[in-house]
Amino acid sequence: HVFNTTLRENLKIANSKAKDSELREILTELELENIPLEEILGEYGRELSGGEAKRLSIARVLLADTPIAILDEPLEHLDSQLALRVQSAISRLTAGRSLIVITHSPWLQYSRKLTLARE
Repeated sequence: HVFNTTLRENLKIANSKAKDSELREILTELELENIPLEEILGEYGRELSGGEAKRLSIARVLLADTPIAILDEPLEHLDSQLALRVQSAISRLTAGRSLIVITHSPWLQYSRKLTLARE
């Protein structure tokens, strides 16, 4: 969900102690650095594309201080080249954490894969 407040506040939901420098680092990694931290998002602010909103939610997961990160369709709404770059950033930024990715898209790096199918 994108809240009708600043980008900074939308990100700090995940980690209220995060410094602006940390927020900017994550935004740069996810190619969202063109949106100022002070910009109002949501219903009455800047309209985010589907890909931007998805990357905002990924940024929250990456900012959270948790041992496990779960991402549901993290590459949805991204073109193939951006998806590869975002996937690479996610892998780098979750090093040392357990990462669970639920996706229909290919994922480059994984240690275990579980495939579910209907019969």
